[in-house]
Amino acid sequence: MKTVADIQVIRRLHELEGWSERRIARELHLGRRTVHKYLSREESTEEPVYTRQKAPVAVKMGVYQAKVDEWLTADAKAPEKQQHTAHRIWTRLQEEEDATDLSESTVRHFVARRRRALALSAPKVFLHLEFPPGDVAQVDWGEAYLKIGDQQTKVWMFCMRLGCSTASFVALYPHGRMEAFLDQALRMSGRPYDHIFCGLQVTSGGAG
Repeated sequence: MKTVADIQVIRRLHELEGWSERRIARELHLGRRTVHKYLSREESTEEPVYTRQKAPVAVKMGVYQAKVDEWLTADAKAPEKQQHTAHRIWTRLQEEEDATDLSESTVRHFVARRRRALALSAPKVFLHLEFPPGDVAQVDWGEAYLKIGDQQTKVWMFCMRLGCSTASFVALYPHGRMEAFLDQALRMSGRPYDHIFCGLQVTSGGAG
């Protein structure tokens, strides 16, 4: 924006010196449209009026906010691979809302702001666990399939992983009854001192 003194210089050169708009623009290193704009005013003290050429993102996206919020909120309960990216939201707005005037960058910035507003962009927190040697082991008991010859054979696995070294021990059994699980659990008794059992499903009888 030019000062009042600058505008007066432009007007004086044009009205008193007879300079053309082209010459003023060239000599003062101004754009032709700028020179014409100031010469077209009735008063040189008139402040130029700024007119926004493009609607701000918030105004442009306001009509779609409810829909975007709906998608983002639903994503919070969906698996990570099924959640919307900003690109996917831009595509859906074009396809479902006929929002062909929206640029992808506009949607991307808007989605980032809505995620923050909805508290959906909090960083993931991981807890680092450390255990002294021989202190803790994690135990799993589950099914697996082995190929023995040409046959797929179902077996049950006793899996133990040490908390300190993460070294693993695996024992296989032909059935999933309690005695099979206890066979290894008792063998490991006292080594290490504590065991963390994860989702155990042990049958009480039958072939399992």
